[in-house]
Amino acid sequence: MSPTVPDTLKRVIVIGSTGAGKSTLAHALAALIGGVHIELDAYNFLPGWETRPVDDMRALVADAVQAERWAACGNYGKLRDIVWPLADTAVWLDYPLPRILWRLTRRSLARSITRENLWNSGNRENFLRQLRWNTDSLYYWAITTRKRRAAQYETLFASPPYDRIHLVRLTSVRATQSWLEAVRMAYPERSG
Repeated sequence: MSPTVPDTLKRVIVIGSTGAGKSTLAHALAALIGGVHIELDAYNFLPGWETRPVDDMRALVADAVQAERWAACGNYGKLRDIVWPLADTAVWLDYPLPRILWRLTRRSLARSITRENLWNSGNRENFLRQLRWNTDSLYYWAITTRKRRAAQYETLFASPPYDRIHLVRLTSVRATQSWLEAVRMAYPERSG
């Protein structure tokens, strides 16, 4: 069964494993719906990979999600009670682990080589550091959180208050591309 495009697509949360492509998809969706892209990592990380105090982060995100239209991306449980109640749609990138690891490798290598400045924070990814097996490694996060997060999302979307959110669960890059094209067709006035 092909994932459907909801009738209302104004406030979207994109979730999934580290490296699945949440930011890329949320950026594209924000453009299609004429909204803002809210990258939750940008609210979390300060220069030097320091994390923003939780209360400060929550206040900034609470302000950002007051926009009429947005596409947010991230898996922050500490922000769920702020972001999810306002979302009409959740897009879950639930790709197989080998696909996630391939995408993560490609992204991390590119960011390391280009010295990309992440979230205008001055932070840069170090590919070799990602290969260490510890909580600073994106590979560690992708591998150790995937199953637990999947079970958690299944439970959350099956019961109030989040069962009212239109869930689009995409299990392949091809399905994601097809769904995004369906969104373009459903919202042509904004995508042109």
